[in-house]
Amino acid sequence: VEEYLALNPGDERVLKLRDQLARRESRQRIEGLATQIRQQRADKQHEGLLPLVEEFLELRPDDERMQRLAETLRTREEESRREVVTAARQRKWLLRVGVGSGAAVLLLIVIGVAWNAWQEAPSQRKAADRRQQQVATRKVVEQKAAEQKAASDIEVGTVPPLPEPVSPGSEPNVPGGMEVTNSIGMKLRLIPAGEFMMGSPATESGRSDNETQHRVTITKPFYLGVTEVTQEQYQKVMGTNPSEFKGPQNPVEKVSWADAVEFCGKLSAMPAEKTAGHVYRLPTEAEWEYACRSGTTTAYGFGDDASRLGDYGWFEGNSDSSTHPVGEKKPNAWGLYDMHGGVYEWCQDRYGDYPSGSATDPTGATSGSIRVYRGGSWFNFARYCRSAYRFRYSPEYRRVILGFRVLRSSIGSAAGGGVKPGERSGSVGPSGATRGAGVQAE
Repeated sequence: VEEYLALNPGDERVLKLRDQLARRESRQRIEGLATQIRQQRADKQHEGLLPLVEEFLELRPDDERMQRLAETLRTREEESRREVVTAARQRKWLLRVGVGSGAAVLLLIVIGVAWNAWQEAPSQRKAADRRQQQVATRKVVEQKAAEQKAASDIEVGTVPPLPEPVSPGSEPNVPGGMEVTNSIGMKLRLIPAGEFMMGSPATESGRSDNETQHRVTITKPFYLGVTEVTQEQYQKVMGTNPSEFKGPQNPVEKVSWADAVEFCGKLSAMPAEKTAGHVYRLPTEAEWEYACRSGTTTAYGFGDDASRLGDYGWFEGNSDSSTHPVGEKKPNAWGLYDMHGGVYEWCQDRYGDYPSGSATDPTGATSGSIRVYRGGSWFNFARYCRSAYRFRYSPEYRRVILGFRVLRSSIGSAAGGGVKPGERSGSVGPSGATRGAGVQAE
């Protein structure tokens, strides 16, 4: 109908049909949301309920019952957050007190031992000195014998050769060594073009119904932030730091989707970036999952074993209810840190159902205001940190679990070279992803 109207915009009969279809689709979506909300309330699953209610209110803003429910959920969420923050601060205070008390006791013990040693009889001290001298003499003799043995080994060729030095770019987890640093000190990693299976299989533990698996092709390489945007970087660009958990190298949080988009615009407009032709934006949901998976097909970028999550990110099981400096955990296979946990990361897309078939460079739904975020956070259980897990909120939503990382799309000017016309290469990027256009670097 839309395609017909694009060619015949004045056909009133088809215009009425389009309006009827739109109303029917809206009613179906409202009924579906109402069913989901009732089911989650019946199952007492409060996490994820507020976005459903907010989406319902976008379609039916005059529903007083849903307005009251939304207000209740917001209040409950804010109280929960305050309780978590308070509990974390109490634990840290108790830990400081405990450490201080332990240090005082240890100091008293050391003083007592020193005093007893000082009070020893002169003969005992002399005996101890003799024993120490004997030990030192024995060590000197053993060292000389070892040196003689090593020298004889070298003469007869029994010492193994030294290992070859590691050349830049050949170390583990570095795809071709293609990492750049921009004008504010932000590191970005080159992600090759390729294709992958987006979403999760029906057999994956903890999956959600909105993770329909489908093949996606990413046709252009891009640079992605090695870490989430830090508070120091955000302060340099925006002149402010809204974060609850302060720390220059901690990820910035309590930023809305609109704040993240504004940051990208201001960073792109900085003189050094503008001169180089660098353009920053949020990654699409497909670009984000492609980079997170880094060639894997498992629940996480490191495999299916959730017990290993603590090696790769901060989540409910190890975060002590707080953010932490970025880059402290292991990176994924493409050299990206904190793709699982830390803070949720805003994506560019509007939220919508996945297509039933394959897609090329998808950019999400074409209408609506709800935006997607990915990756899980310090507050969440492991299942919410999976590569395929997706969630959404209103673009003005600001919480201590929400941050972002940036994508830089100008490959050629960034790396000192680019994709040449007609050139294809499989040399850039690690194994595990089907490569498309390659990148030539300095």
